[in-house]
Amino acid sequence: MSYEQVKQYFSQNQLSDRVLHFEQSSATVEQAAAAVGCAPCQIAKTLSFRVQGEPVLIVAAGDARIDNPKFKALFHEKARMIPAAEVEKAVGHAPGGVCPFALLPGVKVYLDISLRRFSAVYPAAGDAHSAVRLTPDELAELSHSLACAVILVAITAVVWELVQITPTSFVPSEDQGLVRMVLRLPEGSAYPRTQKLAA
Repeated sequence: MSYEQVKQYFSQNQLSDRVLHFEQSSATVEQAAAAVGCAPCQIAKTLSFRVQGEPVLIVAAGDARIDNPKFKALFHEKARMIPAAEVEKAVGHAPGGVCPFALLPGVKVYLDISLRRFSAVYPAAGDAHSAVRLTPDELAELSHSLACAVILVAITAVVWELVQITPTSFVPSEDQGLVRMVLRLPEGSAYPRTQKLAA
């Protein structure tokens, strides 16, 4: 029923062709990316929280994680996700299909800036076999969301993945778990030298 409601919502906005439905599951970021045929980071995952007892949805890039200090700074309390068994009753969609459209009254939506780096993103469409193709601006407009920055984009996760896949025989034992970088500018490219030449 949730999928039909979302589909109807997009039909009312003359965007029914953006709604995608799959035979395979799109319940997780990885499954959704495989179904859509995009990078996992382009999946707009919708996370469900309780803030002061009320449901709040945060839509973020698939490769992002909640930054607890930023969350607390915005909402003035620790991040507490809604238990899976309570999600549908709280927001109107079951886990795997939670999206920022056709929600129950009173559910606030926040769109994280982590999605702004993409030209197209794919939130779910009400069930665990669906997605919607939107630009970040369209997502913001159609979800009636507020902008926020409570996500730590997972560059640390990328570094961790690189550490995991790099053969240990390639990395000296004393350097495992460390990433080092040396940046050297060409001779004459220092800022004082640039100022002198510009004058």
